[in-house]
Amino acid sequence: MKLIEIENAFKISYGAPCPILLADDHQLRLFFYGGPYNNDRIEVRFISSPFFSFSPPNDEALNGHPYYEFGLVSCGFFELLDSD
Repeated sequence: MKLIEIENAFKISYGAPCPILLADDHQLRLFFYGGPYNNDRIEVRFISSPFFSFSPPNDEALNGHPYYEFGLVSCGFFELLDSD
């Protein structure tokens, strides 16, 4: 299994990104605040996304997540390759 962080596309607000997730049969859209001053509204579109998860753990429990040992960090986007 390999976890690849998608970097340098945008900066996510650590304080209050206020995420909104919209999904249908064809696409997944995620909106959140980010940018250099955390006041830009950013939209990310995932085409053909058969599965998504939007849930805990928070920062305090992140080290207990099964992907933590592969490099999972808070407020990031990752591609998971060769998963179970």
